[in-house]
Amino acid sequence: MIPIPARDFNDKFSTFLIPIEDGNRQIFLRWRTEAVLKQNFSLYQETEESFWQFCQSQDDCSLVRKFLDIYQQEETTEREKELAKWHLTAYLEIACYRAASSRFSTFSNFNDLTDDWGYYLHLARCLSNNPEEILRIYRKYQQKEYDLERHFMWEIASKIRDWSYQETGQGKYSPWYSLKKVSESTLKQALLNHGVREKHIERYLVVRSCLFEVYAKSEQGKWISPTINEYQAAANYCNCYHFPIDFQEIQKLIKICIEVLRASPKFIYFETDSNPAFIEGSEPDPLLTIAEDRSREEMQNYVKEINQILTQGWELFKQREPDHETMLLLRYGLGLSQSSTAAQIGVHQTTVREHCLQFQEQLLETVSIWIMDRIGVNLKQIEDVEKYLDNWLKQQYKKTIDSVIMASFNNHLDVGAREILKQIYFEATKDSKKIARQMNLATVELKQKVKGAEDQLLSCLLEWVKNTVGISLEDKLERKKVARLIKGWLGNK
Repeated sequence: MIPIPARDFNDKFSTFLIPIEDGNRQIFLRWRTEAVLKQNFSLYQETEESFWQFCQSQDDCSLVRKFLDIYQQEETTEREKELAKWHLTAYLEIACYRAASSRFSTFSNFNDLTDDWGYYLHLARCLSNNPEEILRIYRKYQQKEYDLERHFMWEIASKIRDWSYQETGQGKYSPWYSLKKVSESTLKQALLNHGVREKHIERYLVVRSCLFEVYAKSEQGKWISPTINEYQAAANYCNCYHFPIDFQEIQKLIKICIEVLRASPKFIYFETDSNPAFIEGSEPDPLLTIAEDRSREEMQNYVKEINQILTQGWELFKQREPDHETMLLLRYGLGLSQSSTAAQIGVHQTTVREHCLQFQEQLLETVSIWIMDRIGVNLKQIEDVEKYLDNWLKQQYKKTIDSVIMASFNNHLDVGAREILKQIYFEATKDSKKIARQMNLATVELKQKVKGAEDQLLSCLLEWVKNTVGISLEDKLERKKVARLIKGWLGNK
């Protein structure tokens, strides 16, 4: 089992494990902080005394109960429910990894095990992303016997075992059996969720059907990988009854089907006028789905060149239309809503929307010519390309805002304020109680100093906005949105 690094208690509800490959091709795990979850968790700490007490006493049982309650309450907004669900999923990361490792090691004597670990982890994460299942397991917890994380690990491992026995009767997962039994509607939805376009779905479904016309489990009763001969037979069957195809493409399409069926739940976007933010896009990059028969490496190279062209177009537009820079900075850089942006520059919000669309249209036109010339594809016909451009613009302005915050942090904060923020946000140990003791401060005093340092950074950023575009942000809600940018930058350092 790959060692799992430790994480501080407060990080348990906002961090996820990601695998990293070092220079020697060795895999290790590290924790990645999701800024939106961290901000939401901090907000509960600041506004609810009982929540803050749970964190101070490291009472994970009460915090899990809290997020389950939030998810179940009828008056809870969809956004709050979704965030509560992902807080619970983050908490169960270690339990999922250990449960998957437990099932994998149990069946280590089986042949053809290369895919099992990934699927066991997929099963565990599907369960950890289901608050109803989490509640069912939580209710069985006997607090005196062992800690909550261990309880979840054992229960998740048991559930994986049950599912595996249902599938094969052996307690071992088979991707081929799973592919055979899955319904067309489920497979179709999984393919759509992972970027396969609607018009190509039928090809995948037909190929799956053709494979199982000529392939079945072995004489020993095991579902093992199809042979080249079986792939060729599937291609022959498809050529005869459906459409021309070779066995290599059959292999590729079947591999994609298996991958999408075992893919773990992905973060989704959260964006409303009152709180624009995102966790991690579950939408695929549409530029990477332009030509599904091209290699991913080739498309990645295209994307680099496309980004360069977009950057040139963006800089050109700012030079040609300097009056629009204020609107773009407020909308894409500070994350203000269309109505707030319109109020600041004295226009109707439909004007803001039209100018943003006009800007995106010009960028699209610039890059479309290059793509048509190099790849022979009409970019305007690609699904979700507008969403890609919107997010691309947000990332460009984010770089500008981040550089301003960094300069303010280095040049305007005094040494004491910098040190406090480093301890709270940058260091591995983020237990505020422990940090307060180390700095010879009361916990309440530490929180006040952190808030004071964050407010200094906010003032610097607001002053920069005023000097750059002549806009003073006085509205409380707008300042709160800008304050989230400060917390986001600190949380990702």
